[in-house]
Amino acid sequence: MPFYVKRNVDIRDIHSFRFPIIAKVLLRLEKHSDIIDSLPIVRSCNSKVFLGSGSNTVFTKNYNGCVIHMAIRGKKILTENESYVMIQVAAGESWPCFVDWALENNYPGLENLSMIPGTVGAAPVQNIGAYGVEIKPFIHGVIVFNYKEESFHYLLTNDLDLQYRWSKFKRTEWKKDLLITDVIFKLPKQWAPCLQYQNLGKILPDNPSPREIGNAICAIRKKKIPAITDKQFHAGSFFRNLVVSQSEIEHIKGKYPDVPIFSDTKIPAAWLLEKRGWKGHARGNVGVSKEHALVLVHNGQGKAEELLELSSEIQKDILTDTGVLIQPEVVIHGSL
Repeated sequence: MPFYVKRNVDIRDIHSFRFPIIAKVLLRLEKHSDIIDSLPIVRSCNSKVFLGSGSNTVFTKNYNGCVIHMAIRGKKILTENESYVMIQVAAGESWPCFVDWALENNYPGLENLSMIPGTVGAAPVQNIGAYGVEIKPFIHGVIVFNYKEESFHYLLTNDLDLQYRWSKFKRTEWKKDLLITDVIFKLPKQWAPCLQYQNLGKILPDNPSPREIGNAICAIRKKKIPAITDKQFHAGSFFRNLVVSQSEIEHIKGKYPDVPIFSDTKIPAAWLLEKRGWKGHARGNVGVSKEHALVLVHNGQGKAEELLELSSEIQKDILTDTGVLIQPEVVIHGSL
């Protein structure tokens, strides 16, 4: 068989929290041709889910369907001129490695997004962002395979409705049938640094290069985000920041006058969790990181139910305290 397929297999090695989850079928795509060749396998399953590195995914129970693991790699320059470069990147490429490659080849723009875990194909699904920059302005479009129609399509950025940590790929009808196979990036040659977020410019020299910015952000993330070890697993930020109305801001400021507010409507969830005493909170095999209050961790010995019970308690606490419900940033498959 030209593609990799296994049945009734433990998939803990391909999702960040490493819970002991069994998938009925695991299909790994390593070439574009594997997508077509493996269609009979996919058709035989009653459901399917797409997985990159699993850095933003929680399985709550064994999966009685086909896990389609995107492992196609490769990069190629489509067009380059004085104004911009267009690069096609396969969805299975590591996002941190792609950003590093772009900087090494003097293609700036993505440096603020350095060291975000995950794959290139997952980046537009979340409209990933960090340190004042989102991926949206740099995406020209995506190539998808539609399993319902069994054909490839090219979607422009405007088709994706990219918003804060959201895209149409999170809608039921998209996420069950559309597999991102490649992302087309358009990186402008006219570059200007983005240094406003959290006073990033104060820790950098005057007129920093894209590489210096990328290195500084990597250093910050290494200090803030806990290391993944054989006794500590996580998926980065578990919750999204709060996007709130003016009345909600005034209510929260009434309790916390020093609450930080970004872009007039966004409150960092980590700040609220730390105020409520969640940072470093441990419970059995799971807990909240001592380094960052948005990072929920697992010691490798527990089950998904423990993590979701903890996250639910955190949500209820913040809702009771502020009147605002914080939403998971991770994708949760199944339910308690």
